[in-house]
Amino acid sequence: MRASRECRRAIEPKARYDFRWTDGLLESKLPRARWSTRHDIVQRFGPKRVIEYQGNALQLQNGFGAWARVTYECDFDPVTERLIDARLEGAGLY
Repeated sequence: MRASRECRRAIEPKARYDFRWTDGLLESKLPRARWSTRHDIVQRFGPKRVIEYQGNALQLQNGFGAWARVTYECDFDPVTERLIDARLEGAGLY
């Protein structure tokens, strides 16, 4: 739950215009998780220390009002319960 909340707080300000979550009330914003294999993360924290969460329940709006689905990733350290990084990918990142 904490990873989801922290990820949402980090992702939402990255929207250039407006955003909307498309998940339902009972669905997770972070349905996929794996140990991070990103070189910078592994080098900084070690292997199997940081969880990389991924999801696609977000749409961003462009300057013309069109909506496009994007994917997002959040790196979360379960030991300290802190978000390390959050990224958006896709749709030209309106």
